[in-house]
Amino acid sequence: MNHNKWSTTSKKAITFSLAFTLAAFPAMSAISAGSALAEPSMATSLSVDHAEANTPIQYQIHARLDEKKMHIQGEETVTYRNTSNDTVNDLVFHTFADANRSKSTQSSLFKRTNEKIQEDNPKLKPEIFLGGIDIQKVTNNGQALSFTNEKQALTVQLKQGIKPGESVTVQVKFEVKLPYGSQRLSYYKDMINGAHWFPVMSVYDESKHQWNKTPYSETFETDYYASSDYEVHINVPDAYQISMPGTVTIQADAEDGRKIVSTVANNTREFVFFRQS
Repeated sequence: MNHNKWSTTSKKAITFSLAFTLAAFPAMSAISAGSALAEPSMATSLSVDHAEANTPIQYQIHARLDEKKMHIQGEETVTYRNTSNDTVNDLVFHTFADANRSKSTQSSLFKRTNEKIQEDNPKLKPEIFLGGIDIQKVTNNGQALSFTNEKQALTVQLKQGIKPGESVTVQVKFEVKLPYGSQRLSYYKDMINGAHWFPVMSVYDESKHQWNKTPYSETFETDYYASSDYEVHINVPDAYQISMPGTVTIQADAEDGRKIVSTVANNTREFVFFRQS
């Protein structure tokens, strides 16, 4: 096999998954290196009043990419306003990163590309192409909440139901392992596809009085989210060039050789990020 030819082909295939998602986000912007953001810990808090003035769902996410292990450690604060006429006793989040726990549940759209990558690199172990998300803790006002994460659905039991028009804020601590190769969430050489990397609120179906818990399809794109407001801070190595939706800024991190890439992206259906040199 002509290695150079395959390298070009595989990059095209992986870039296709990047381009596919970019097409859905015309407002995607690259890093603006000229401006700085205040320390993430000092960032504007997401309040119930703010949530009511904009979308019913708001995220504030702080994450750190471990580029050696290709893990993302993160914590999100999510404010949800109940726009239904039902009293909601639990919250459900999609954990589509768990589609990568098994080859059988991964998207078949990139199957051939990953097979060729492995064929060209026979020393790679099959498990490097797998990943997933571990939910470490869920809290509300400092109190731990009971939860389950099964079949790509994180279900959080609330201590008190949310009546119509009311809001609740929860914190979710998580860690994601990125699979190697080509997926909507994956890394390959100097590229990272960053979709589905954090728990995302499901859509509540008022006609059925239940949350959508459908796992991610293996055969086609099945992103089904409500538009939300995002404030995201990702700690990455200095050399990484990151693209993501919204107004993007960067600041130096206290740790040498790293930086914090931040954005505010309001009324956004799906939040993704990419690294591509």
